[in-house]
Amino acid sequence: MKRVSQRTCLGCFKKQPKNKLRRLVVKNERLMVDLTGQAPGRGAYVCQKGRGINQACFKLAQEKNAFAKAFKKKIDFTRLIDE
Repeated sequence: MKRVSQRTCLGCFKKQPKNKLRRLVVKNERLMVDLTGQAPGRGAYVCQKGRGINQACFKLAQEKNAFAKAFKKKIDFTRLIDE
């Protein structure tokens, strides 16, 4: 039986299978949604809603400063874009 990878949402802290979460990465000083799940570098996860991210979980993670802790650098949220 194949083991399913689990990840934790930075906003709500729910553990879910990797395919139920959306991966975010920092590329060129921008926070980007990694739709393929294979972008290089450190990734952080939030719950997904459709093909995008769950805004409630994203805002919770923002308020907790969880992205800065996960990526170990200050994040500019005005430059969030989808790849």
